[in-house]
Amino acid sequence: MTEVGILPKGLGPFRIGRDTMPWSSGCVSGGFVFLSGIVGHVDDDGNPVPGLEEQTELAFARLISELERAGSSFDNLVRLNQYITNASEREPYVGRREAFLRSKVDKYPERRAFASTLLITTLADPAIRLELEATAAVGAK
Repeated sequence: MTEVGILPKGLGPFRIGRDTMPWSSGCVSGGFVFLSGIVGHVDDDGNPVPGLEEQTELAFARLISELERAGSSFDNLVRLNQYITNASEREPYVGRREAFLRSKVDKYPERRAFASTLLITTLADPAIRLELEATAAVGAK
């Protein structure tokens, strides 16, 4: 028998720009939200976002929005995987990430998740410079 709250609840269709993808951005299950595929290479109107720093801000803004939509917040993050495709962009990425999060997240950086920044050769689209994957508690104070 499955306990109440363990069955996954999808977060609905995932959109990149104006395109609806055939998968969800994540699901809520067992008191956690699991998110993946959070990117920032196109804006909400479908226009390309070429720069790493701009993609970083957009991806983290989308992450915060998805966490809130799932009933969580950045403060409840317990795991964050950050995938980047160019080792020389690590420092600019970290700098923009830190500046953005300090301006948008209460109590940052006092409450940080366990995080990994992974360097990979490519993502699904060559225009994507970074991708985020996150796990956060839902309903935690």
